[in-house]
Amino acid sequence: MPNTIAPELYQEILDAKAVVEPQIRGLEDLKATSVSPALAGEYNTALLERDHRLDLLNDLIAALDAAEAALEALIADGYPALPTFTMPPELLPEHNAELSDLQAGASVFGTPSSATRIDVTLGQPIPKDPMPARRK
Repeated sequence: MPNTIAPELYQEILDAKAVVEPQIRGLEDLKATSVSPALAGEYNTALLERDHRLDLLNDLIAALDAAEAALEALIADGYPALPTFTMPPELLPEHNAELSDLQAGASVFGTPSSATRIDVTLGQPIPKDPMPARRK
């Protein structure tokens, strides 16, 4: 199924699979022929690398499909709108009391004040030995 989140990427991955899958089939066929163990090892190395690439391509397709499904579920849930909730009238007094307590608790914290004046007293300079002359 086409992907609406990243259609170009999705098609690119499908195109890459269309290249890799016949290569894998061909390498499996080559491996089955009567060749030297060294050549069979080369075929096997190439086959393992192509299998790994195919696994990554399939993982990405699955991830894009999952993202598509998640987006569809989110839209079905009404996204981007967020529903508001109505408080049952019998709970409103308790709710308002809790809000009042929260505001009262938060009010105990003040804002740190900035310094308006700084007094600095400097001591007397201490003489130091002159630096030795640099050699050229």
